[in-house]
Amino acid sequence: MTRLIEWIKQAQGFHQATYPCKNYNLSAMLVEETILEGRVEKKQMAALGSVTVEEDAGGRLTFLFGSQRAFWAGVEGKLAPLSLSGEELDYVSALLAEKIPRPA
Repeated sequence: MTRLIEWIKQAQGFHQATYPCKNYNLSAMLVEETILEGRVEKKQMAALGSVTVEEDAGGRLTFLFGSQRAFWAGVEGKLAPLSLSGEELDYVSALLAEKIPRPA
């Protein structure tokens, strides 16, 4: 059994989803992945939150409207009731921080 983060992009309209910069909501879903009889099965554990981003042509993200701060404030509350070990919490937090750095 492996826990991972699935990222979901949701554009907010045609003009916001085109280059040179794309604006969209980026949502994080905690997923539990198991292999049964050679098949990968995924079970959604929790929707952790979303941010509004602008992605430039180089793939760099700019977080809009303070969404990065609100994301991290909400994540901790959503992870708490999942009964994850300290090591699992650290792992999930590290996965999230790869895409959405904690604000300074």
